[in-house]
Amino acid sequence: QMTDLGVIAGGTPSGAAGATQQVAFVVLFWAVAIVTASFAAVNERELRRRRYDLEALARLAAQLERAEDPGEVAESLVDAIAEEFEVRRVVVLGSPSDDPALLAVKGVQPAGVEPVTPGPRSLFTRATRSNRTMLVRQLNPVDDPWLAALLPDARNLVVIPMHVEGRANGILVVEHS
Repeated sequence: QMTDLGVIAGGTPSGAAGATQQVAFVVLFWAVAIVTASFAAVNERELRRRRYDLEALARLAAQLERAEDPGEVAESLVDAIAEEFEVRRVVVLGSPSDDPALLAVKGVQPAGVEPVTPGPRSLFTRATRSNRTMLVRQLNPVDDPWLAALLPDARNLVVIPMHVEGRANGILVVEHS
């Protein structure tokens, strides 16, 4: 016998109300399944990306371990950065003594470019003294004649101080497109 609520004595929905509830349940079930699958795909992509990053770091670590002098270390670093981040021009300047020297380059023709002692406003001096990464829109040829000659028409530079034994004595310059 039917009650006013349209429920059979056993407590199960009947008629149109029961069919509507079943459709709603199926739709909700599929929505949950789709959202769960989407999250799983995102997690899988993130795990793949992290695995790739770890493999790249392991390759770089192996190259650095084989390097025997600062020039080889700089070359390994420049090659890894250019390859992994797909940048065109990379420069490593280091100062084993007081004046910086060109240790490694990628995408730069250093022939004929003579080193210049950096002034107080040069990127080399500012980055090593402040010990902070700098973002530079373009080089000032007055303050950085050597870098301006190495990287003509450079734009969007990332300048990262490099440390040896707690002291910043070099910079990594990357031109970001």
